[in-house]
Amino acid sequence: MNFRALVFAASACTAAIASAPTAAQAQPPAAAPSDEASELFKKGNEAYKQKKWAEAEKAFEEAFALKQAYDIAGNLGDVELLQGKHQEAAEHLEYSLRNWPAGQEANRKRTAERHAQAKQKVGAITLKVSEGAEITVNGKSVGKSPLPGPVFVSPGAATVIATIGDKTMKKTVALDVGESREVEIVIEGEAAAVGPVAPPSENGSAGASASGSATGDVKPPTGSSFKTIGMIASGAVAVIGLGVGVGFYMKKQSAKDEAEGFKADAVNEYGSAGCPKTGKTGACADLADANDRAESAGTISTIGFIGAGVGAAGFVAFMLMPSKKQTAVIHPVIDRHTAGLAAFGSF
Repeated sequence: MNFRALVFAASACTAAIASAPTAAQAQPPAAAPSDEASELFKKGNEAYKQKKWAEAEKAFEEAFALKQAYDIAGNLGDVELLQGKHQEAAEHLEYSLRNWPAGQEANRKRTAERHAQAKQKVGAITLKVSEGAEITVNGKSVGKSPLPGPVFVSPGAATVIATIGDKTMKKTVALDVGESREVEIVIEGEAAAVGPVAPPSENGSAGASASGSATGDVKPPTGSSFKTIGMIASGAVAVIGLGVGVGFYMKKQSAKDEAEGFKADAVNEYGSAGCPKTGKTGACADLADANDRAESAGTISTIGFIGAGVGAAGFVAFMLMPSKKQTAVIHPVIDRHTAGLAAFGSF
């Protein structure tokens, strides 16, 4: 087994112990910790060399409480990983990497490898929540939005609660071992979630009807060539298709997120066997509805993207076509079963 050589910072000088191939730190933080934190850090290093993992963990934990330095966090995460405390290890190694100083990339790489090992055993949630909201995950406070990094949880159902004043929003997601998920929570009447991707507008052609169809006509100006008309029409198809594809993709993802929450609720209600095949009620009925909405939105999204591809290909084809003065009317068509161009005229 390879062991990591740890370093410590003293109040008057800095000493570095030669690193083994798997070492996570090779330098102390730029600013030395307080005298007490330095002594605890030194104590933890000595315990580490003697393979007294629990003793080293306690010393590093106390040092980190006094000084939130990247190297203390890294050493603490290391001994937690050696003891199988994967969630705590992932949190502290994440903190270490996030605050790592420039110019020490080689040592950072080794810490990143330890971090990857820890993440393989837990779930990770990246939260986008209304700014300023207090956030708890599985009943534990994780801070105020925006959070600096992901939240690590044990595999299974994870309940996220965001609160601003007397307003609260809750979302439950299910994560497998090593799975990473992004969860967005917007509290009604409060600021938008920090850093969300703006969804496409649901006005006009991009917001298709409930049946999933969106059509439009491009009428050529008098005397326009067939080439010009084709470029305009195929460009419109590409834009419309992309709008439909992206819009319904977002709807599909939203429905899938809801389904994950209902799935976790169903497991809590019916056990690991899941929902009954008939007579679905409560969380199971909600789960079935969310899955249906996700499937329908996914179908429409796929058609939209196909239409965008057809439009883009048509645009290129018309652009490369030799110019020829002709008149025509071309209708871009995108619906549940069709994506393409309908052309009428003489050419």
